[in-house]
Amino acid sequence: MTRELVIASKNKGKIREIREIYADLPLAVIEARDLPEVVEDGASFSENARRKAVAIARYTGKWALADDSGLEVDALEGAPGIHSARWSGGGDEANNDKLLAELRDVPAPARTARYRAVVVVATPDGNREETVAQLGRLGIPQEIADVVRNARALADYVIVTIHAHNQSEYLKIFAQAMIDAGADVFVGHGPHYLTGIEIYKGKPIMYSLGDFIFQNETLLRLPYDNYEPYGFGDDMGKWVADFNAARYNNETTGFPVNREIWESVVAMPTYDDGRLVSLELHPITLGFGKPAAVRGRPMLADRELGQKIIQDLIDRSRPHGTTILWDAGRGVGVVKVPS
Repeated sequence: MTRELVIASKNKGKIREIREIYADLPLAVIEARDLPEVVEDGASFSENARRKAVAIARYTGKWALADDSGLEVDALEGAPGIHSARWSGGGDEANNDKLLAELRDVPAPARTARYRAVVVVATPDGNREETVAQLGRLGIPQEIADVVRNARALADYVIVTIHAHNQSEYLKIFAQAMIDAGADVFVGHGPHYLTGIEIYKGKPIMYSLGDFIFQNETLLRLPYDNYEPYGFGDDMGKWVADFNAARYNNETTGFPVNREIWESVVAMPTYDDGRLVSLELHPITLGFGKPAAVRGRPMLADRELGQKIIQDLIDRSRPHGTTILWDAGRGVGVVKVPS
């Protein structure tokens, strides 16, 4: 059974990100129009998020998700906090100008801060709500950087990897910090599709290489939590094939029909005395459109598909200032590495 979830926001970018996060779950994420304005006069992020979730749940009669977030600066005793969006009385640029002015006399090491977000879900009657996430970090924890520095002293090459479905700005901050700490390569995965590549200080950052092996449909067994949303929880006669049929509506929705999930590259960096001199991208397919028993294993893409995969990476890497060329003779992508 698919459950409807109304997002208590008019921010289309936020709604799109939430849809991507919940793509694997039996949820229909709804962008409700003409939502009433909810006064955010609570004393905390949690209180504001809770008020919005409860109000929209009662208004729509559906499950509702709401969030509240902002910047907390330690030197300013947590300000701007819940007032982040309207701190200066102007827009983002005015807020940034005010922040820099307030920190004018604060030394750089003391300019610590965090971005805090609280997410709350409320039941359709609004009588029960639950905080499902509280996030709060802008800087990179010192212990993670220390681990990378230690590896730098003990190894010839250091690779840092992360599983991150959310490809927002924090990932760029984290990836660059890992390179600064001593990583030679940063590799991300999680979104199931290719995102951009950046060359930062001569080191490659591959924000997501998608999937190399993707055979989640042919597992022997799954935990109870997977079956329960589809009403199979206590039915001992239901197995993985039944779960797949329900989850993907007999292969008409979800992963089986999303072509890009089955496209990726094998990245092959070459170094000379510790310096990156080339980065080749060999396009692969995981068998989009093939039967579940076949798809999910890596195979070299043909020239037509290979060029399409590399073009996707060209387009997605351009915002990072990265140039990728298609080598038609060899059927590979070549990242232009700064000399």
